[in-house]
Amino acid sequence: MLRRQMLLPGLALVAACAGDTPATRDQPAAGARTDSPYSAGSDSGAVRQPVAGTNTGVEFEAPRVVPGVLASLEQVKRQPDQQNLTAFRGGLGRMEDAMRSDLARVGLADTGEFQALTDSMARDLGGGAGSLVDEPKAGEVPRLEMRVRRLIQVHEQMMGSVRK
Repeated sequence: MLRRQMLLPGLALVAACAGDTPATRDQPAAGARTDSPYSAGSDSGAVRQPVAGTNTGVEFEAPRVVPGVLASLEQVKRQPDQQNLTAFRGGLGRMEDAMRSDLARVGLADTGEFQALTDSMARDLGGGAGSLVDEPKAGEVPRLEMRVRRLIQVHEQMMGSVRK
């Protein structure tokens, strides 16, 4: 009798635990385009909370920042004054941070060239963001432009090695 009494709650427990599980066919693949701004490929809630056209894949930060830095650089080339150079330095700092974040996101280590370029640019501009810079000296803007473009190239090469 005791055996039957234990068997019945045991079967009830097994039946309760074997309940509904979400079907894998309803879940998007990792990095797939879904309808949820808060979703990942394994987020089953993405199917039930639509916001059309939301990409759940990894989005790198630097590609969004680079055009603004290049536009700011062009402004510095046209009018190399303290105000433009200070604004450029702030944008450059954001771009460097975004590039470092991208490299960390994909697990890449700096070979030394990236850090050397950012250090050189910081020296050229009198330090990092946060204070006014001095008026640019003769020949400083072309050298700075060369280093900025080289930094973008180094970042693209490093990121390109991941995408292949």
